[in-house]
Amino acid sequence: MTISLSSSDHQKLDRMLDTILMAHAQGKISLSDARSALAHFVGAAMTQNEGEVRSWLKPETFGEFEDLIDAHRP
Repeated sequence: MTISLSSSDHQKLDRMLDTILMAHAQGKISLSDARSALAHFVGAAMTQNEGEVRSWLKPETFGEFEDLIDAHRP
């Protein structure tokens, strides 16, 4: 089954990617942490795990990720 993303989902995906990439660019998370987050999302998409893909696109997931960013702040 193919995972179908709406325009809203694509906007959420952009926000997720921006959050991860900017956190790394600003030195808030390591390259390894950024790569791991992206790999989890891509792995979910590649295995057609729609539930996990959609959970990455939920706004509350960004809050959890921002907690991770905060935990890595010096």
